[in-house]
Amino acid sequence: MDSRNENSWLAGVMRRQIQGLTCFHLSNSRSVLSTMAVWEVVLGLVMVAGTLGLLFWHLFLTLSPAYSDNYDFSSATSSLVSFFQPALPKFVPLVRGTSIQGLSAVQRFRSHVACFSEGGRWEYNDTVRAFPRNIAGDPHSDRCEVSHVAAMNAVAARQEQEVDLNASQRPEENWNVREALKWEWQTNSSCPLLPFNSNDFCKQIGSKRNVLIVGDSINQQIYWTLLNNLNKEVEDRGSRAQPDEDLVEVCSDVLPGGEGFKLGFVRNDRLSLIPPGVFLSIPEFHEFPWVHYLKQWEIQILVLNRGAHYEADEVYTQALRNALKVSHHDCMSFNAPIQERQTGVNMPYHWADFHAQNLLAKPMVERAGYIYMNVDSMLSLRPDGHVDAGDCLHYCLPGPLDSVVNLFYNILRVVNS
Repeated sequence: MDSRNENSWLAGVMRRQIQGLTCFHLSNSRSVLSTMAVWEVVLGLVMVAGTLGLLFWHLFLTLSPAYSDNYDFSSATSSLVSFFQPALPKFVPLVRGTSIQGLSAVQRFRSHVACFSEGGRWEYNDTVRAFPRNIAGDPHSDRCEVSHVAAMNAVAARQEQEVDLNASQRPEENWNVREALKWEWQTNSSCPLLPFNSNDFCKQIGSKRNVLIVGDSINQQIYWTLLNNLNKEVEDRGSRAQPDEDLVEVCSDVLPGGEGFKLGFVRNDRLSLIPPGVFLSIPEFHEFPWVHYLKQWEIQILVLNRGAHYEADEVYTQALRNALKVSHHDCMSFNAPIQERQTGVNMPYHWADFHAQNLLAKPMVERAGYIYMNVDSMLSLRPDGHVDAGDCLHYCLPGPLDSVVNLFYNILRVVNS
């Protein structure tokens, strides 16, 4: 066959293939495509689908904040990916700021933290023991002691006998502390919760790893509780909604070289990202700028809380999403922990809605690679730990929030081990 005949033959084959394809797409007829043409179509579709798939996979890996660039694909997937795109980033689930990496390690860690916070129960313990003093200036807790004294006076009147209301250490049968203090958060044997150790807590944080707590007045109480547990007396700042302009130095008497770390709090009920120098305040919310402090104060550990000041789900999740980019009805009717969280509509402080919004927050926090510490499972069962009938939002210090600090301590131990 000479070259002209050969070219003519090839042109004829191509013409028939094109005509067949045209009929197939336009008229959906049963025109017979040559075997070669069919395979060309199939291969073309596979190549297009594969290219788009790899493109979207690359975008997913690039945009997803919860994955790093060191994941090992299976050998088959790795070969295919390297053929088309050798420079694709590798990915691995991780917990930011820790050495915990890989899907199984992350799942084990999160299950362990959930065991601490969600798998426990409040148990009564009447053994005489010491409690942290309220030395950090929480203004709410004075009323707790007034209520306690009133309750003890009522007991004394009923028993027609005198009770020493000023005794701090007494025989066990007459131990004079608030009943709310005699309950302890106990976990099961698979995740034993160690008692809080202030010296070891300091070592778990480490020198110069400054800590910032941002959130509402409950988070401010957690800040005070942490100072109480570290036996750190600070200036009485009262209940002002202003941020502490100076961090408090702690643990310098424990850590090597006298170099402790600093602890601070900023009040921002919405975790809103407002510019420095701007302060927003309406009756329901206080919002101070806090993001610039992360660099200014060289913050290494950030503790956020967003919840007690209720807003709709979409507002709540958007605020939390933005931040990640950078239930007791008439509490005085309880004298012991309850067994199940309370539910219902129109409850004070939207207690019944906290759990639902926590379920929204958990996957967002964990997808971003951060640690989700659930304190609602513990605190929602402690209506007896609040201040008084006029304040069923804040807690008495010491009280249930000491268990939150202990939970924080135990999570640090897991991370550092």
